Amino acid sequence: MVFTGSLNLNVENLLVSIIPPLKVNKEQIFSDNDKANCLNNYFSSVFTNERLDNIPKLESSYPDMPMFTVTVHGVFKLLSKLNRKKNLLVLMSSLLILKETTSDISIVLTFIYNQSLSSGTVPADWRMANISALHKKGPKDLAENYRPISLTSVCCKTLTFVNSLTLTIS
Repeated sequence: MVFTGSLNLNVENLLVSIIPPLKVNKEQIFSDNDKANCLNNYFSSVFTNERLDNIPKLESSYPDMPMFTVTVHGVFKLLSKLNRKKNLLVLMSSLLILKETTSDISIVLTFIYNQSLSSGTVPADWRMANISALHKKGPKDLAENYRPISLTSVCCKTLTFVNSLTLTIS
């Protein structure tokens, strides 16, 4: 796995309340803030920080993605099929809001999706993620026995799904 850019996590967004005390230099860390900083330091230390000014230009033999328009009906169908059981607790509030307001929010999301596709950018909030630490194996009191999981915006995931459907159909 290659990590590009810097890993600066918002400590408040690092979900640590379910993580037991961690050992660092033979001392126990109990506070959520200290556990978040400990995990942040560990996760930052194991990722490769690559220079972004040295990315090679690749020639592609594939055609550009065809232009398409997202429809309100299509967004409505996608939102109404969102599965609450497949999403983590952190995403539940935004997922529930989307599910409850599907008929109204579909119109707004369709506009945002089409603007995003035509401009080639996504809203800044959608590029943010909450990072959660998931225990892999071994003692739960060691930071190196956790891996980071990125919890991204449901709206952004839906747009990604729309793109993948379009590419599959094309």
